[in-house]
Amino acid sequence: MSYDLYFGRGKPLTETEFFSYFLGRRNYTRQNRQAWYSNDHTGVYFNFLISDPNDLQDAEKPRLASFNINLYRPHFFGLEAGPELDAFIEHFELTVIDPQEKERERFSVERFLSNWNQANEFGYKASLNLGRSPAEVHVRPSTELEAIWRWNYEVPRIQTELGQNVFVPRIVWINADGDLNSAAVWPDGIATLVPAVEKIIVPRNKMAPRNLLSRQKDMCFIDQSLLDQCLAPLEAGRYPLPCRTPAYLSPPKNVDRFVRALTPERRKMEGVSMDKVLDAEIVEGAKRQGESLP
Repeated sequence: MSYDLYFGRGKPLTETEFFSYFLGRRNYTRQNRQAWYSNDHTGVYFNFLISDPNDLQDAEKPRLASFNINLYRPHFFGLEAGPELDAFIEHFELTVIDPQEKERERFSVERFLSNWNQANEFGYKASLNLGRSPAEVHVRPSTELEAIWRWNYEVPRIQTELGQNVFVPRIVWINADGDLNSAAVWPDGIATLVPAVEKIIVPRNKMAPRNLLSRQKDMCFIDQSLLDQCLAPLEAGRYPLPCRTPAYLSPPKNVDRFVRALTPERRKMEGVSMDKVLDAEIVEGAKRQGESLP
């Protein structure tokens, strides 16, 4: 299931024009006739497709290109797609055909988000009530998902702003023996802008335990609250989430002692991709509707 838009204008759109535009934008790669958007930081993906002029089309609705984004996804997929759509349409001065709308109107990000959200809710209902979803559905409140998305979206900008002396981690989802947690990496106690997540992943290399021959690299998985013992408290400020701002460039003695004393994680752990953690409110609404069906 997907949400689709189609584009037209008074003159043709060439492949050269189409792909030259996307070469100047982040997160796009060419796949045959598609410009595929995939953001490794946020997990968001969608695509633009230039039409094959040999394909049969409705003469009254010429389709020079199209846009496609999957349904049954976290709501922030639309938040990231909206500005990309707006820029594409404005650059080529395109008209928009939205099969989800009865009348054609001038494109706006606000109306796109309204239509996308409605279609996405339908996707949730269809997937959850027709047996298309996995047995285990991961959910979190929409506000939490959006806050994490905003942090991850801003990671490249914040990293550039802070330079190479401070590490800015993206937030990930970790399933530890069936327990889903938001998490960020703090490797070897280095200077890190630690966001407000539930768990901290501490890979130990230089600070790993040593045996007779060498250090044995390992990984620790700890509660965020434990960092109160050695780092500045979480503070809200100019970043998308409250975070701990490092007051050092290399780990001081108290941080060194803290990291070396941690216990390695032994539980089975696996990452959960961003597109697989859904909006709790939409899931609950879809399930309630499913229960009311005859």
